[in-house]
Amino acid sequence: MPAQRRPAKLWGWLCLVMGVMLILAAGGWIPAEQTPQQAPTIVLLITAVVIIIAGCMLLLDARQPLNDLLAALLLAGMGLIGAWAALFAPPGSISGGLPLLSSQANHTLGRLVFGLGALITWALAIYALRLYRKGKALNSQNRPAK
Repeated sequence: MPAQRRPAKLWGWLCLVMGVMLILAAGGWIPAEQTPQQAPTIVLLITAVVIIIAGCMLLLDARQPLNDLLAALLLAGMGLIGAWAALFAPPGSISGGLPLLSSQANHTLGRLVFGLGALITWALAIYALRLYRKGKALNSQNRPAK
């Protein structure tokens, strides 16, 4: 194994462990700090799956077509999280913004930015899925005939 791949593998295993821990905490199987939760459990589970997929991608060889499929799933999950923030986030949960705008205008601007980010992320997911289908077709053409 090349020396530069070793840290990636370590991060991959760390992502897998963190994702599983988040699933266990979201499901109530391990005790977690009891703070008011702003995101529903399904959003936490999608976040955990995204982290697990990232870990799998770090553990796989980057040249495998399966990595393109995992990238599409990861990006689709990230887009779902951004879409939830744009459409369903509780009022006041999106903070920050421009100092010259009102709080309501900043909240609306935040929702628009999250929505635009979700659309861009879904477009990247479609591109990754096309790469996967193209790579899968290339691999089937390169296989020896039986």
